[in-house]
Order: sequence, then C-alpha cells, then structure tokens
Amino acid sequence: MHYLLTNALPPFSEFNVFWSVIVQFGILMAILLLANVLRRRIPLLKKSLLPVAVIGGFLGLFLKYFFTGGIIPGFAIIIDETPLITREVLAGFTYHAIAIGFAALTLKGIDQLTEGPVRLKANAVKSGMVIVNSYLLQGILGITITILLSFIFSNIPNFVGFLLPMGFGQGPGQALSVGSIFANAGQFEFGIDLGLSIAAFGFLAASVGGVIYLNDLKRKGRLPEPTETSMEAANESTVLEGNGQIPLVDAVDKLTIQIAIIGFVYLSAWFVIYGLEQLILASGVAFLINNLIGLLYGFNFIIVVFLAMLYKVITRSLLRRGWMKRIYTNDFMLNRVAGLAFDVMMIASIMAIDIAVVLDSGFIVTLLLLAVVGTVATYRYLRWVSQRVYPAYHDEAFLVFFGTMTGTASTGVALLREKDPYFKTPATNDIVYGSSMAIPLGFPLLLFVGIVYQGWIPLLIVLGILIAIFSLYHFFLSRSKKEKNSGHSLPTSK
Repeated sequence: MHYLLTNALPPFSEFNVFWSVIVQFGILMAILLLANVLRRRIPLLKKSLLPVAVIGGFLGLFLKYFFTGGIIPGFAIIIDETPLITREVLAGFTYHAIAIGFAALTLKGIDQLTEGPVRLKANAVKSGMVIVNSYLLQGILGITITILLSFIFSNIPNFVGFLLPMGFGQGPGQALSVGSIFANAGQFEFGIDLGLSIAAFGFLAASVGGVIYLNDLKRKGRLPEPTETSMEAANESTVLEGNGQIPLVDAVDKLTIQIAIIGFVYLSAWFVIYGLEQLILASGVAFLINNLIGLLYGFNFIIVVFLAMLYKVITRSLLRRGWMKRIYTNDFMLNRVAGLAFDVMMIASIMAIDIAVVLDSGFIVTLLLLAVVGTVATYRYLRWVSQRVYPAYHDEAFLVFFGTMTGTASTGVALLREKDPYFKTPATNDIVYGSSMAIPLGFPLLLFVGIVYQGWIPLLIVLGILIAIFSLYHFFLSRSKKEKNSGHSLPTSK
C-alpha cells in the first residue's frame, strides 16, 4: 500500500504483494490443471462427480502445508520473508470471486426483452421458497446442534451452527464472509475455518448424495445413455455473435467488453458499499457501526446482484426505445467468466482452511455433526419437496437443487447433466429464477448474522423466527401436490 501513496514504483525484482498475488494465482491455475488430469485418469475420481476445482482444492491444501513446512518441519518456501502461499490472498480470491461470478450470471439474458411465461414466474416463487426453506432447515438444525455442543465444548459458541446454511446452501464465498464477521466481532476466532470446512464437506455431500441417487436411477433404468457431445455446448457455440450483438472481434475484443461490464458493476457496488459505510459512521449509532458495516462488506455479492439487475433494466429500456442499437453482453461468454470465478472460489476456499484448527476435538465433532446432519436432512427434505412441487420432473429437480444446496449451482448442474444432459426439463430455469426470488424471500435472514452472537435471548429469538418462517413456507409448498392433476404443464428450458 505504501507504493500506492507515493510517487515511487515498487521494484519489480522485489517479491512484494503484487508479485505474491500473481504467483499465487498462477499456483492455483497449475493445481487446477493437475487436478483435471487426475480426474480424467483416475476412475474413482471420474465417477465421484467431484468438480475439478474441489479436487484441486484438496490437492492444493496438501501442497500448501508441504511448501509452508506444515508437513515436513523446516521445509518452507519463503521469498523475501514472504511465504509463497498466504491465507490472506487465498481468502481474497474467495471473497471477490463469488461477487464476480454472481455479477456475470445476473447480467445474462439482456437480449430476452420479455420476462417469459407467466407460469414460469409463478413457479419461480415456489422455487425460491424451496431454496430459502433449505437454508432455514439447515440453519435450524445447525443452531440446535451447536447449542447442545456448547455445553460440552467450551471453545464452541452456541451460535456457530448458523454457518451450516452459509457453507452448504450458499457456498464457500458466503461461508468465508460470515465466518469472518464472527471472527472480526471477536465472537469465534475460527469462524473462517469452520465456514470453509463446512463448505468443503458440502461438495463431498453433493457428490456422495448425488452418486447414491444416480445409482438408484440407473438400477431403475431411468438414466439416459451417456453421450460424448453436449447439445447445450453445441447450441451455445452458435450464439457467440447472436442477433443484434456486437461482433466477436471489433475495435475491442468481445470478451474484454464482458469483463469491462462486470468490472463496472463491481466498481459501482464498491462505491455503494463505501457510501453506506460513511453514512453509518456519520450516524454515530454504535449498534449500526458494529454490525451493519461488517454485513455490508460480508454480503457484497448481494449488492452486486442488485446493481447487475439494475444494469439489465436500464439496458433493456434503452433497447426497447431504440436508443441502444446493439447488445453488448453475451450469455455464452458470461457463463465462461462465471465458471472461472467459481472455480477460483472453490479451489482457493479449500486451500485457505487451517488444518491445525481442524484437528481440535471440539472442532472435529462440531464439523462432522453439522456436515452429516445437514447432508441427511437436506437430502430427505429435497426428495420430499421435489415430488410435491415438481411432480413431472422430480428427479431432475432433486438433483439440481440438492447439488446447489450442498455445493454450488455448478455442482447442481453437473448432477443434472447425468439425468437431463440436454436440459429438456425446466429444472435449470427453476434454479436460476428461484435463486433470484430467494433474494427477497430470504434477505431478512442475512440480517440475523449480526444478531445471533449477541447472547442467548437474541439467539433463541432468531431460532424461533427461523422455525416460524420455515413452517409458513412449508405450508405453501405442501399444497403444491394439488397441482399434480391440475392439467397445467410447465415449459421446458430453452
């Protein structure tokens, strides 16, 4: 930072923070390539359905401790008094990658000037309830487990079970953000490690649960024959230069435009967060200063999503009025940017785990209980709810929702491909539109992050609210069974 505040430039021969970030990013990419080779060559890994980034994360976690002397004492690579791999940089990759990935996904679909069939929008509300109720179930069970464990292990606070829906339902980026809020508030020193460990177990849960379900479908003869090509990829490759879009190569590369738009949205989000932070500081209210500022930066991706949606609304309006002649975003390229961001997020988040903390007995028991109970409960609940809400394609719905609610959206899509390789069912639409609806339906839950560690009474009040909202949404979802014979049919994804 000193170099940014003076006229001096850092010497390029010095291994400073700038070189460190570049080198560590290169290490992540090298590990990712190695993990890809291992997954293709080792039959067990190939059948596991684990994403390459997750395999790379565990491989990188081993290498991190190898190169930092954690495995062989005294064997550590230190350059100019700086470790080759640092947790701070890995956490930074995780933190920013989730926001970049969500920005890319939210910016998709600008060329769709209409919002789609009314029936699809109605189904999106129910899909949003399914997602939020999965969060709620995980949160209720997580808090209940750690309340009980807090009487056994003195180093396990009663509220840290709230990290279960963050690590399982929302993924590594959110687990890191909330874990850091707990740590920075001085309430749980190892919040980041527990959150990231839960997220890592979530990927394993998605793979194990997904393989069990897929094997059951295979025994029943309900899986399609595997093919070497993907219709989705074939279709996507033809829309690099869709109707009304800018050329693939012009005065500026089309991929550059995509990254520029994402960068503009993220920059706007930072200005919004910084502006809100200054307003909170100016208010002088201790509660707001101590709780809301951490939430603003912890949930930066939510502000990114809202600003990306605002960008879409403005752009669509300009296109309809003819004030904008060409479409600058491209869904295929935005998918690729999001894929890169989420791969970086997954591998960096697992590598950021501190194994020394994980070896603590209370930590291990807490992690295993949260992971096992969260996996079983999420599996059984989503099996039930998918049959109620999506009777025409409950297998596909279960796979995409279970993969997403224990890993990430990419994990859910990976499981879905095994059953529906050409996305003929609306399952992908359900998870995409449902995720958008889950933001307003579940946004109040995020406010509880700054409340759960305030004491027993606030924690029990939050637990009661979670149970009440879960019961309300469960009531609406349970009535969906009546629609099985209602004569309505859902549109297939396009």
